[in-house]
Amino acid sequence: MKHSNFSVRHANSYVNAVCSKLITFKANRLADPVTSPLHLTRLAILALLSLFIMPSCSRDDTTDETTADNANDSTTITIRFTFPETRAYTRASSAADLRHIFITDIQDEFVQQTIHQTSSDEDFGAPAITLAPGTHTLRILATDATTADISGTAITQTPLGDTFYNETTIITTEAPEYINISLSRIVAKVLNQTEDSHTVTDALQTFSLGAGRPSATTTSVTLAPEQETYTYIPSSGKLTLENGSDLPVIANHITILTVPGPITRPMSLDADYTWDTDTTAIEL
Repeated sequence: MKHSNFSVRHANSYVNAVCSKLITFKANRLADPVTSPLHLTRLAILALLSLFIMPSCSRDDTTDETTADNANDSTTITIRFTFPETRAYTRASSAADLRHIFITDIQDEFVQQTIHQTSSDEDFGAPAITLAPGTHTLRILATDATTADISGTAITQTPLGDTFYNETTIITTEAPEYINISLSRIVAKVLNQTEDSHTVTDALQTFSLGAGRPSATTTSVTLAPEQETYTYIPSSGKLTLENGSDLPVIANHITILTVPGPITRPMSLDADYTWDTDTTAIEL
């Protein structure tokens, strides 16, 4: 972040100019033999003003140098992302499979900066970020969604894609040139394998990087046969079907909608060809 020092230099120059005129004016008046009441009153006022302004006359312009030195204390680091190997890792497995990366820098509970990278950026997947001195929390969200944007700290995707997240704390005095951050999938997939469409409610589709969790706003998603959708995980750990049934969802897991089919069990045939030794005689 750039800081302007113009106002500080301007104020110092103004004070020095006033001090110079004040000192000259005082000297001239003290040498003036005129001692009328009006002149004495003016001298008294000038004496009082000198008590407040004169201390500033001895100050130099060290403020500029201090500000410049603080600006030079900023730290630039490059972030590299890694992905854990999991059974449900069916889509995005590297930065090459992603389309959007969002980074929010939080210091002292205030958002300092937000970065939005797209797959067309030259440094996509390895962004460099400059941090002011101190302790920072970096919250990072990455997705393969076709369209994604951020407003404030709220991230919306159209539609919600395969999404990964992590956050880390960085102290600038201890920060290396490069840091590796492992991203974990924070969404569940719901797949409709029935022959009918089904509506899923209570799905979460928006994420707040400021809070580090999904928003509380829920939505409904209608799934056609063989269609899938993603959802963040509600605090209840479940969505709701149109018939009121619970639909459990877990991050990094797939929940499948299906219908029971006819029960088919394998059969085997065998026969006992041995005749019983007892016989029955019927007289005609």
